[in-house]
Amino acid sequence: MLSGEFLQGSKGPLFIVVRRPAGPARGCVLCIPPFAEEMNKARRMLTEASVALAERGIASVTVDLYGTGDSAGDFADADWLGWQQDVIAACARAAALDIAVSGVVAVRLGCALAVAVSARMPALERTVLWQPVFDGRRSLAQFLRLRVMAARMADDKESAADLQARLKAGETVEVAGYGLSARLARDLEALVAPQELPKSLGEIHWMEVAMQTDAPLSPATEQLMARSRAAGSRVDYRLFAGEPFWSSTEIVVSREMVRATVDCLSSAPMSASA
Repeated sequence: MLSGEFLQGSKGPLFIVVRRPAGPARGCVLCIPPFAEEMNKARRMLTEASVALAERGIASVTVDLYGTGDSAGDFADADWLGWQQDVIAACARAAALDIAVSGVVAVRLGCALAVAVSARMPALERTVLWQPVFDGRRSLAQFLRLRVMAARMADDKESAADLQARLKAGETVEVAGYGLSARLARDLEALVAPQELPKSLGEIHWMEVAMQTDAPLSPATEQLMARSRAAGSRVDYRLFAGEPFWSSTEIVVSREMVRATVDCLSSAPMSASA
């Protein structure tokens, strides 16, 4: 059963999509989206995962963060703290619907959001991280590069340094149709990878796609996973062959990743829900 509704967020109405199984749900998965246009690219993947989860008896809730999708507000009015509050609000609404969140699928920068709020979420059994991004400064630089590339095609010599200077001066800069505020830019600049993934995420399944499946892990990723395991977290890693679904020109779906995600989240035990 599929339904959409608005709930009250910290700044205004938030739109969520709720998908329930035909019978009683045995848990609920919260889907935390990636940043800006990456959400539109990843939406098909999240939809296929939620449909497959429902077939396994698990509900899901996908939230449009403030200023994105069908939620209220403009992207230029969004900030990192507000997005954290949006995630908590979606969890509270799931609990009110008797489908308490017991698992998470987070995508790209949404993985950093999951880490930021994990201690305030319901007890999680499992978290699946799709192509995690924790370095906010690098994410911001990659986002600004979209505008720089577009400017070059128009014979404009605008540089990333120019855009950074405008943001630091308090301006809002439009990138690929999204108004990036100085405040959100500062929030992203302050984001750094955690020393270890929090135990509050439950079992952690880190999944990535690459054109070559023999691609080595980055040293930073290896070290983060090693520290997390040493601290007592269960972390596994899987790499799938495929195109970058979050940035490809056409909509791309890694069905192998979707299947693996559903298998991870639907394997017993999952918390029973009414």
